[in-house]
This record gives sequence, C-alpha cells and structure tokens, in this order.
Amino acid sequence: MPELQVIVPAHRAAGYRLAGARTLLATTGADVQALVRDAFAEHDAGTPGGVLAVHWLLWQQVPERERSAWQDRSIPLVVPLPEEGQDAAQTRRDALRDLLARAVGYEITFATQEDE
Repeated sequence: MPELQVIVPAHRAAGYRLAGARTLLATTGADVQALVRDAFAEHDAGTPGGVLAVHWLLWQQVPERERSAWQDRSIPLVVPLPEEGQDAAQTRRDALRDLLARAVGYEITFATQEDE
C-alpha cells in the first residue's frame, strides 16, 4: 500500500494526484467501506500500511459505527479530510497543508485572495 491514498469523488481526484497522492475513486459510502476493507485485508496479508484519507462528504456517508471501528486501527490509518465550505476555509487550508506536508515531505503553502 502506498504511503498515502486519498478516497475521493472523481471531480476531486486531479488535485490530489498533483500533490503526489494516489487516488481511489468512490461515489458512495458503500464504495468507501469496500476500499477500506480492501486496505485492511492487504495489511492483514502482509502489505505495509499507510494512510487512507477520505473526502469529508464520503466520510459522512459511512455509518458512525464503521468509522469508529476504523479509528480503532492504526495500520492503515484511516482519517477524514477536512470539511469544505466558506466557513471552514482556514481549517481546511491548514489541514490540507499538514496532510500534503506528510504526503510529499515538504510544506506547501497556499496564497489567500488577500495575499494576491
């Protein structure tokens, strides 16, 4: 399993690929559950673990019980990506910067509209 895989809807995949992450496409919570089960099975079969980051909207479609079970395991680590929206912009930017820094090995900064 690669160090970082991001489970996202198709329209979000290109940005994560540009950041160096392997993307796994999903459209429903059931898709996400299947991809995470596959990752757990790979690890249980001896493949080293990594990080699975799940798009926030897809994360919300997975039952809470299932998400809690994922968070009890550390390999592979399954984490939600931050929520999108105008009110969450700074939190999202900070979380994405931290995620990308871990994924590609250096910090990527984003200019805000005020900076331009």
